[in-house]
Amino acid sequence: MSKDRRWYDRDQKSSLAIETILKLPPEMQQIICKAVMQLAEKEIKDREDLENFRSVGMDKILSLYKAKERKREYDRNDQMHDTLNYLGLLSEENRCFVSQVVLDIMLLIQEYLKMCQENDLAVRRRDFEDLTAAYVRRGSSYARQLLGKMEKQAETRSRSTP
Repeated sequence: MSKDRRWYDRDQKSSLAIETILKLPPEMQQIICKAVMQLAEKEIKDREDLENFRSVGMDKILSLYKAKERKREYDRNDQMHDTLNYLGLLSEENRCFVSQVVLDIMLLIQEYLKMCQENDLAVRRRDFEDLTAAYVRRGSSYARQLLGKMEKQAETRSRSTP
């Protein structure tokens, strides 16, 4: 493994999650970044990993130092920059967990976008935020129920539109 590789490239799930977020428009990146930060904080508290932050290690300190230079593409978006730095400080186990949740949320969002396309509806930022927040706060099942409600509303709206 090359020393020049980014820390998140060492784990396929983390790399995929971050690359997926980077493909979103900046407005949507902010929503996902907010969710990632909430998940990371929750995961740290739930697993009582605050002790890991006392000794983060030289590679993480060097990564934070390099982040200050803001040479990477995602450093231009302050929230994305902060989110990646935060994720870089998590334990590998916690980072993998958060990355999997991000990928799950992105699948949910993909289903939402497909539903909008099939019903010829505009994508609404509020729906994007609601689905993401529902997943973070109450889990996958609740977020899927919310998407189901959105789908029923969309079908009703598309049927009532001439």
